[in-house]
Amino acid sequence: PGPSYQGREFQIVSYLTALLYQLFGWHDWFGRMVAAVFGLVTVFSLHRLTALCWDEMHAHATALAYALMPAAIMIDSSFLPDPAMLALVTLGVW
Repeated sequence: PGPSYQGREFQIVSYLTALLYQLFGWHDWFGRMVAAVFGLVTVFSLHRLTALCWDEMHAHATALAYALMPAAIMIDSSFLPDPAMLALVTLGVW
């Protein structure tokens, strides 16, 4: 009975942030830092994947375009699971 909501997110960002909280104490910016690191992993893996498919110039252009996209900057600096999921998918495809 009821709407039966289910959450199916991969909680690696929350888990890593909780580990940082345990090690260094509670700070607001730990979650954003973890998400930003995953954003950097996405830029790197996207660069390497593009270089594998085309050439280095296309890889530089693709990584720069992704790194400067306003939505990517906004999401990668938020305490959300999306940067981790995208980073792991691009690493997997690479």
